[in-house]
Amino acid sequence: MTVEEDTINPGVYKPFEYISRVDPIHLLNFIQHEHPQVIALILSYLKPKNASIILRNLPHEVQSDITVRITCMDRADPEILRKIERVLEKKLSTLSSEDYEAVGGVDEMVKILNLVGSANKKKIIKTLDIEDPEIAEKIKKRSSFFWKIFAKTKFAASFQSISI
Repeated sequence: MTVEEDTINPGVYKPFEYISRVDPIHLLNFIQHEHPQVIALILSYLKPKNASIILRNLPHEVQSDITVRITCMDRADPEILRKIERVLEKKLSTLSSEDYEAVGGVDEMVKILNLVGSANKKKIIKTLDIEDPEIAEKIKKRSSFFWKIFAKTKFAASFQSISI
């Protein structure tokens, strides 16, 4: 359906329209064990940003399979769409995007680490460097602790001498 058709026929049925209001990670939890063709069909009706969030959180083998299926997809049987939609809607009926509030995350962890004391923070970051370097790096990038260490390096001195 084109934008013009949607404007002319505003009451026209749009498959999976309701899932646009569902948090992509919550939707992922409901569809991740479905057949790749079903996932591909659902993702093809999502906004690209939401579809990409789901796709990148699926196993690599499934990602490429779904990519091929979406790329080769041409048309979908309306009856199959309605069946999948009814099942998904039933699964999601207990879930509302308003029921969940964003919590945690890197910024929250940085705030907490900034309050645990320097010695504890160093130990935690050192452990994370070993156990989960990716998370350690994310925290360092946003942490004032990282910038304090950075300020003491030779690189920081030469960085400050650069005039823009």
